[in-house]
Amino acid sequence: MPMIFVPKLASLDRRYKRMLKEPLQIDCYLATPLIVYRWIFLDGLLAFCVLDTYFTTDLFKEDEAYYVPLPLERRGNLHWYWAASVGLYEKAVWSRTVWRKNYRTWAGDDLGYGAIEFDYHMPMPVLSISHLKFFCVGNKREIEKLLQRITHIGKKRAYGYGEVKKWKVTVINADHSELWNNTLVRPIPITECKYQIVGEKALYGYRPPYWCPENFTECWLPGGVIVDVHI
Repeated sequence: MPMIFVPKLASLDRRYKRMLKEPLQIDCYLATPLIVYRWIFLDGLLAFCVLDTYFTTDLFKEDEAYYVPLPLERRGNLHWYWAASVGLYEKAVWSRTVWRKNYRTWAGDDLGYGAIEFDYHMPMPVLSISHLKFFCVGNKREIEKLLQRITHIGKKRAYGYGEVKKWKVTVINADHSELWNNTLVRPIPITECKYQIVGEKALYGYRPPYWCPENFTECWLPGGVIVDVHI
């Protein structure tokens, strides 16, 4: 599926490319536990914010892959990606809840689907944390503006999980958008990677939209340990 380039966003793309970009730490403070199966991607959150802010909803279709300009630095060549980490956290407490799906009405009617076949209880991992952080290289003012549109993160937001209490964006001295404590903190395409890594690699998305097959290639995954840097 080829990505769609929206002419309306072309001027925004040019404006973002001209913006000052510097290393940032973004802190997300949570009011409720988080449902997350693996990672939360900062560039994915920002892509939603850009579409929600600058792209009219009557034109946007959720099942189509759009190229979305972001106020972030771009890295790489053929398989380029944004300079932005996944969400990082410490001192987490994991538990489990269940997502209950029931097709029957209160009168007991199974609506013709079959209650036994379609009713289910799906286990979900619950992460009890009060704070997670992201790193990126981007424009502080624009990112602060965009993130105000994010009130919940993770899965099952309609159930109240992942409620955001506050965002805080801070300029820092070092770029940690790819590495933090000598550990990879975002998927990096193997063809673009300048590090020697010991860790997991897989066919994976490396830029938003992460579900789009065009954005899949073999990547080193977050959590890999850096043992050397190729200059």
